[in-house]
Amino acid sequence: MEMAGLAEYLRKDIAGMDAPLVGQPIGADGIRTALQKEMIPYSAEELVDIASKEFAWCEAEMEKAVREMGCTTRDEALGKIRNNHPTSDGRKAAVVASARESIRFLKQRNLITIPLLAENNWGVGMTGPEMRETLPYISYRKPRLMVPYSSESMPPEDKAVTLRANNLAFLHILTPHELIPGHHLQTFMADRHATYRYPFSTAFLIEGWAIHWEMLLWDQGYLDTPEERMAALFWRMHRSARVIVSLKFHLGEMSPSQMTTFLVDRVGHEPAPAAAEVRRYIGSSYDPLYQAAYTIGGLQLRALQKELTAPSPGNEDARGTLTLREFHDRILRLGPIPIELIRASLKKETLPKDWKPAWRFSE
Repeated sequence: MEMAGLAEYLRKDIAGMDAPLVGQPIGADGIRTALQKEMIPYSAEELVDIASKEFAWCEAEMEKAVREMGCTTRDEALGKIRNNHPTSDGRKAAVVASARESIRFLKQRNLITIPLLAENNWGVGMTGPEMRETLPYISYRKPRLMVPYSSESMPPEDKAVTLRANNLAFLHILTPHELIPGHHLQTFMADRHATYRYPFSTAFLIEGWAIHWEMLLWDQGYLDTPEERMAALFWRMHRSARVIVSLKFHLGEMSPSQMTTFLVDRVGHEPAPAAAEVRRYIGSSYDPLYQAAYTIGGLQLRALQKELTAPSPGNEDARGTLTLREFHDRILRLGPIPIELIRASLKKETLPKDWKPAWRFSE
């Protein structure tokens, strides 16, 4: 423990070094090929434009939440939220409480079927300080929701950043994203239905599913307080920023340091978590399009929901016939395939052998 503290001191205070931000852009041709593989009939530039419009909507809504909180600036409001966090010992209880609240809400609104085993077979784990450089926030590792913790060897400010990053308002929206109805339920169902489709798995469905639920929970009134809405907007804006900065990086239009600055100045991240996010975006552990998949996949599912479900409270502009519960249950039984193929299946379309993706979902 003492050696770890000494290493941290030498690296930061003496050498002035943090873990480097290193990545290799794949270029416009690489992005074009990757988008074709993912069955996304848009260019990188068009996706950046779509994400920028979503980002602007979040900024406008965030101004309303700031005023409702009695604050004058976004940073003041986010600072107020971050400082309302559970203690180190209370983080597990806070996650469990958030999970129970979201499950109760889903059942009351009849939004999706939750098998009893899925509801009861998850747990809470802890990620160590070595993961802080890439995962500063809660994440899902089957079958556990992983919560970052701080060690005794960490400097006091690093401990404080870890606590602030996992505050109560953030947990309120991130817990359903990671657990139920998000990745835990998604994985539970994928292990039981159409498992032969795993080779066709796509991040646009996996991450898009969780973002779709963040959007739908907003529409359904899950966010009671301005603090909860502020936190949800922060994350929705963050997902849009991921599209913008990651694609611009791979197009050669934005450097890692510029990406970090964008997350700090435009989204409201603290510097250390922002650098951790960028390190993950440009590293070799994720597909180059993975970061764009969150918002774009979420918007695909949102467009499909409006097309196929019947009007209902919080879903007034829908124009289909399915209930929200039927819609979500059917998607989870189709396996992790591209969303345009899910659309064809739900619409009972027969695709010709020469079929090519053409669904312009944002229009």
